[in-house]
Amino acid sequence: MNTYIIIQMQIDSKSTIGNDQTISMLNVVRKVEAETKELAIGKFVLATQGIKATQKLDIECYDITELISLS
Repeated sequence: MNTYIIIQMQIDSKSTIGNDQTISMLNVVRKVEAETKELAIGKFVLATQGIKATQKLDIECYDITELISLS
């Protein structure tokens, strides 16, 4: 079983007042145990389907063993 860190940026809301546009964004981050990257992404999608957002952006998936450790 491999461990993955999965990140998805989401746009919660957009508003425009005059020439100013305000965009509220959220990062969803999960640690997922799965055999493959594809299964990890599938688990992430199922686990986060209840999170409502104006727009869900691309999903990024990283094998935790490939990340640089800072200690």
